Amino acid sequence: MIKQKFLNLIRKYSSNEDYNLECWIEIEDNYLSKSRHYHNLEHLDNMISELSKIQSEVKDLDCLLFAIYYHDIIYKPTKSDNEHQSALRFENRIAKTSFNKLSKCIAQIEATKEHKLSDDNDTNILLDLDLSVLGKSTEEYKKI
Repeated sequence: MIKQKFLNLIRKYSSNEDYNLECWIEIEDNYLSKSRHYHNLEHLDNMISELSKIQSEVKDLDCLLFAIYYHDIIYKPTKSDNEHQSALRFENRIAKTSFNKLSKCIAQIEATKEHKLSDDNDTNILLDLDLSVLGKSTEEYKKI
């Protein structure tokens, strides 16, 4: 589901199927890294599942979805700039498409570092989705 959702998203801005799939494979490879215990595909799946419940409140769904997919693409536990590096990776990849709200998505990705209240409601939704697993039952939390 999350693969197809990403491919449907990026196809709106790129007709290059090889490139679109390359972007997905990069996302998948990073989130499947064996060193990840939480920032993984289950985390993305949880965020997208939770988003479906409140999607009508989102002003720019495509931007928020890109931010979800890329917000933890770079994750090294010993580094303090993961969010910035993730934002740079997003920019590098999606700048090659026709998507034109790069700066908004970059700001959303960067906001996941400190999780501070934003003037932008979509950013606040992203931050809530990022931490939504904390409100799950112990069993669900352990799965993610």
